[in-house]
Amino acid sequence: MKCHGIRRLTAAERAARDEAYALRYDAVYAQAEAEEREEYEKQFGPTYRAKYPFKTDGVRLHEKVIARIKAEQAME
Repeated sequence: MKCHGIRRLTAAERAARDEAYALRYDAVYAQAEAEEREEYEKQFGPTYRAKYPFKTDGVRLHEKVIARIKAEQAME
C-alpha cells in the first residue's frame, strides 16, 4: 500500500485563500459593527448620543467576528 503525502498549497493558492478570508472578515466585521451601532441608537436618546458618541470596542468586536466565521466554517 502506497502512502501519499499531503499536498501543500502553492503561494498563489495561499494568497487567494488569505484574500478570501480577509474579504469575509471585513464583511462580517462591518455587519457586526452595524448591529452594535443600531443597538446603541435604539438604547440611547439623542442627548446621550450627542454627549457620548458611538465607539466600537475593537477587541470584543474582533472576537465576535472570529466566532461567527468559525461557526460558519463548522457548518460547511
